[in-house]
Amino acid sequence: MRAAPDAGLRTMLGSLSLRPAREVVAALSAEDRARLVDLFSRMRSGRGFGNDLDDVADLATGPGTSREVTQPTLVIASRNDRAVPFAHAEALAAAIRRSRLVESHADSHLIWFSPDWPAVGREIREFLTEPVPP
Repeated sequence: MRAAPDAGLRTMLGSLSLRPAREVVAALSAEDRARLVDLFSRMRSGRGFGNDLDDVADLATGPGTSREVTQPTLVIASRNDRAVPFAHAEALAAAIRRSRLVESHADSHLIWFSPDWPAVGREIREFLTEPVPP
């Protein structure tokens, strides 16, 4: 990542975006590129990251399913995310009774490196400050 940052970014972002990696990297500001190079250079999750991306079946009924979630839930997703298909976010939002789906227009899984991050951030702040109905 440090020796060839653009190539490293293309490799990493290629696995996190449905868009061509060159376009995703080209759309990043110099500051965001530097932040991502630093971030990816420090990541040492081993198997943990892979576990986060594993598909886990969520059965419609029974213990441990999305339908059992009773707290208000904010689901945020991008249609350009290669790591987590948008359909997963839609299914999660549909399964949780008190959920809201926010669509980011991010080029990849990393929504906070998107031009619409300020709007998504506002949605998060509003969600976190809303009173929870009984």
